[in-house]
Amino acid sequence: MTLLELEDGHHEATDPEVMGEYLPDLLPMRLREVAPLHISQPDGVGFTLDGNLLSWQDWRLRLGFNHRESLVLHQVGFRDGDRLRSVAHRLSFAEMVVPYRDGSPDHYRRTAFDIGEWGLGFMTTSLALGCDCLGEISYLDAVVHDSRGEPQTIANAICIHEEDSGVLWKHVDERAGAEVRRARRLVISFHATVANYEYLVYWRFYQDGSIECEVRATGIMVTSHTAAPGSRPANGTLVDRGIYAPFHQHFIVARLDLDVDGADNTVYASESRPAVPGDDDPYALGLTVTSTPLRTEAEGKQDYDWATQRGWRLPCPGRPRHRPARLDRSRQAHREHRRGALVRVRHPPHHPA
Repeated sequence: MTLLELEDGHHEATDPEVMGEYLPDLLPMRLREVAPLHISQPDGVGFTLDGNLLSWQDWRLRLGFNHRESLVLHQVGFRDGDRLRSVAHRLSFAEMVVPYRDGSPDHYRRTAFDIGEWGLGFMTTSLALGCDCLGEISYLDAVVHDSRGEPQTIANAICIHEEDSGVLWKHVDERAGAEVRRARRLVISFHATVANYEYLVYWRFYQDGSIECEVRATGIMVTSHTAAPGSRPANGTLVDRGIYAPFHQHFIVARLDLDVDGADNTVYASESRPAVPGDDDPYALGLTVTSTPLRTEAEGKQDYDWATQRGWRLPCPGRPRHRPARLDRSRQAHREHRRGALVRVRHPPHHPA
């Protein structure tokens, strides 16, 4: 190994007059204590695991794991009577880009590709070290390779549990009284420690056939010292005396290989539009909904209009005026070039800026 260049930031670092500890035993103040909250399921959980096959309510899916993407959901389906209807072929995260928007010597080179360069699976932490889920929990281990190519097991890498999801439906009638039904959801989660950050990923499946994914970011901040005592940074937030956290962004790229009822289907964008005053509607109270098929990825591109707070489709250069030919059902559609899933992208009505 040869030293090619040595960079010097040309600044003198001094010890800041701040307290940056986060361990309870090292904090000068006492953390507020709350009463414990216990979740019990005396009759057991409502899901079953058969190897990597997970079944809950009408949902069926298989759980996978790899060194790059961490948790991967395969062959997601929803049972409709006696028929298991396909929903998604594969669900995962493809990349996570974190550019730091600070030109200081400490951060001008910092742009992380947390999945492509580091590997989300490698950074998945064992929930045996501390799981933050409540209730009856089932775990799955994961296996990755170490720097020598040897298998390494991450104990309790994936957490599976049920959660109460509030009121699903309620109605109060003066004669029949109140009727309420609570909602429940299945949660599949994993946690990854990326240097100073923790990413908490939760895939949630609901009883109505909908899927939700939430990524939470926690951990500790990346910080730097200010140029001079009392100064305020231009590209960061002052968090303490002489300490600032640089501005940066987190772009999470999901790979959603949807397969709703098979490969031969179409995506529609549904937009609601307010009426204009007319003879039939002088007060413009009407509301119409139009659905436009998005037959190619280019037709589905959207940008955000901050004035109307809604998305709008970008013009598609070279868009054919005729309707594309239908897929040849005698040939199996290639997964990388098939049409999208039967999903309606709904936009809210226009609102003033």
